[in-house]
Amino acid sequence: MVEVLVSGDLVKQAPTKVILKNVATSASINLQTNEISAISENADVSMCPVEPETTQTTYLYRAIIPAQTIEANNTLLEVYGVGENQDKNYRFTHTKSVPYIQGEYRRINVLIGENNAGITIPGGTVDEWMPSDKIDVEGEVITINLITVPISGLSTVNETVNDDYKKYTEDKWYISNAEGYSTLTATLENSKIKLTTSGKPAAHFSRGALGFHHIAAEETPIEAGLYKLSITASANKEVQLRLFIRNQYSGEIDNIPLSYNWFFPQEKSVSANASMNFNTEEKTLTKIFDFGRITSSTSGAGNAETVYETPTNLTEVYGYLDLRIALSSNEDSSSEIYITDVKLEPYTAPVE
Repeated sequence: MVEVLVSGDLVKQAPTKVILKNVATSASINLQTNEISAISENADVSMCPVEPETTQTTYLYRAIIPAQTIEANNTLLEVYGVGENQDKNYRFTHTKSVPYIQGEYRRINVLIGENNAGITIPGGTVDEWMPSDKIDVEGEVITINLITVPISGLSTVNETVNDDYKKYTEDKWYISNAEGYSTLTATLENSKIKLTTSGKPAAHFSRGALGFHHIAAEETPIEAGLYKLSITASANKEVQLRLFIRNQYSGEIDNIPLSYNWFFPQEKSVSANASMNFNTEEKTLTKIFDFGRITSSTSGAGNAETVYETPTNLTEVYGYLDLRIALSSNEDSSSEIYITDVKLEPYTAPVE
């Protein structure tokens, strides 16, 4: 049995869920030796909350699983929904193997504070169960990044044709070019994407743009709200990027036209594009996008529509998205930009 006690400065109320990660959930028993062997494929287990008898600030969760060992550097557990707004999540991983031993229990104390987070596995008693040895593990904040394929691990950047990106069945980077316009080329150098153009760029989302396609998943959902786009890059001179984020919308929401395919930068009220300027010094720049607003225009005076959070609308708009990065029309064939990293993460605006 595994027992998790969650407390700390950031635990204002019961966490929304506590997950034991990647554990075997069934076992076989040798009736002659009483040995138990975990045999199932591994899965995540949602732990059951234990209702307290009195009001308290420590929250108890339990799960019974077969005897097994969690190997070193694998995640032990995740805690979701802590903090004032229940918007923070934490992951706990140990650098050594952690056994869940037959006839013994693991009591895991999770402490999540303003300045640190960690777990301790102490001794204790739970009726006929014997305590396991003590283990201390530090925790890390779980961050959701919709750019799920790091540039540093790329071996190629795909070339797409027209709307082929809509048919992708996995997250991937790609280049979108169009006949009659200058060609954007993406090459990989020193774990970076190098962008160059054959002539004056169109500064357009499909006529010479680097794209990333993300399909919404349980661990990386796309939701109405603010998102922070962060790009780490450098250039051979002053170079400007134009940025667009396209949604899945296909025209099924009442009173919102089919062409409303773009999320708004927070700073804008009409056109759905943003820009960043890079130079020879590598730096990280950010822009905030509002995924609760969509528009039909990436350049002109498009009208904004609010996306209402109903199941139908969420399916229509938030099934996938495409980030597009284009060179501005001020660039030419001598312009070079080197993109080291891109992140697209949920963002909470500071309280004024």
